Amino acid sequence: MQSRRIWVLCAAVFMTAWMPAGANEPGANHIAVVVSRRWDTPSEISLTMLRRVYFGTVTRWAGTQVERYELAPRSRARGAFAGVVFRRTERELEDYWLEQALTGGAIPPREVSGVREMIEAVADRSGVIGYLPLGELLPADRSRLRVLAVGLPSGSTSPGDPQYPIQIDQALPDEVGMARE
Repeated sequence: MQSRRIWVLCAAVFMTAWMPAGANEPGANHIAVVVSRRWDTPSEISLTMLRRVYFGTVTRWAGTQVERYELAPRSRARGAFAGVVFRRTERELEDYWLEQALTGGAIPPREVSGVREMIEAVADRSGVIGYLPLGELLPADRSRLRVLAVGLPSGSTSPGDPQYPIQIDQALPDEVGMARE
């Protein structure tokens, strides 16, 4: 009986060590916009600029050529990001990128298969921007990545703030005030 308790305790400690730090904290369902700590960017990006960067209409930000990364199709985080930042569904975005390809327009962001790959793509390179669920960041990731605040017409907000606009399972906020292109 004693050995079973020890085993259960060890298993609980091991599982806790591998859980993302913010998995149960407020804001865990927020989608964080991240850049490398090596890239000297402003601490905030407006929702309008984020949209332009991800659409490829702005290719330089903070004096550097921007390389965009996004999570795999049909992930909850990608759907939330598309809905708030682009004000489109993933299907509408696929159509947009197809149209861009056929007309010689902007190329879509590079896709990564998951959060760990996103962290590795962004963490040690200047000029790379990505997004991921805040609740999936490990403490070690936070030392390599910088989470940007998002500027709205009503002011700047960061993941964890109740008014933060990019959240999983949230309806599109009317106050974002962004029209479709």
